[in-house]
Amino acid sequence: MSAAAQSSAFAQGQPCWIDISVPDAATREGLMAFLGAVFGWTFDVGSADMGNYTMALHQGRPVCAIAEGTEGVGVWISYLNTTDIDDTVARINANGGQAFLGPMEIPGQGVMGLAMDSVGAAFGFWQASGFAGFAATQEPGTPVWFMHDSNDPAAAATFYSAAFGLQVSDQDDSLLLGHGEISWMSLSPAEEGMQTQWQPVFAVESLAASEAVATSSGGTVLMSGMPVPGGHASALADPAIGSVIVIYAAD
Repeated sequence: MSAAAQSSAFAQGQPCWIDISVPDAATREGLMAFLGAVFGWTFDVGSADMGNYTMALHQGRPVCAIAEGTEGVGVWISYLNTTDIDDTVARINANGGQAFLGPMEIPGQGVMGLAMDSVGAAFGFWQASGFAGFAATQEPGTPVWFMHDSNDPAAAATFYSAAFGLQVSDQDDSLLLGHGEISWMSLSPAEEGMQTQWQPVFAVESLAASEAVATSSGGTVLMSGMPVPGGHASALADPAIGSVIVIYAAD
């Protein structure tokens, strides 16, 4: 799970932001408490006119956000960078996906959209102006990788290659997406009963220590110490909304 760290600029198709929706302020507070305990994050709660969109900060640098809304509750949305959002919308719709929200301008920050890919996973796309995306990666407490699970990884790879110009390579039982020798994402067969989705992976210094904090904070360890390239991963469920949070520690 290695990728090039880019804190201020992102390539075409590179994951650049993550957010998750909660139904109300009480759930947001519960999720904030859990994520703060596990990752050491602090939070900047947005104004009511911005929907209380809350930035999670790692050592003062934004790494993801919590939104309030009734759609897509509990699902992590990964946003891919685009340099031409209108072209991206056209390519999404022309290659079996469906752009269902946007382009929508966030004044002074950029333009966003949401879509379903050709195999049914929700994702976002972002054309930056004032805000590029997460400002920290490839260190504990930050996003380091992005996983896509579906019943047809090859079809998903074809879609993202056509929609964002990403290159596809093989690694064991997964397909990787990136540019040249740099990959940011893996596409794998979903296990039986697993939802078709994107899932961000967050680095931690120690799986055991993070699992202990998670359980003491009311969370659940769903999977522990699964071998992955370069290290091991665990899956947690938060106590506020039951979202899945994947953590990774390098060997």
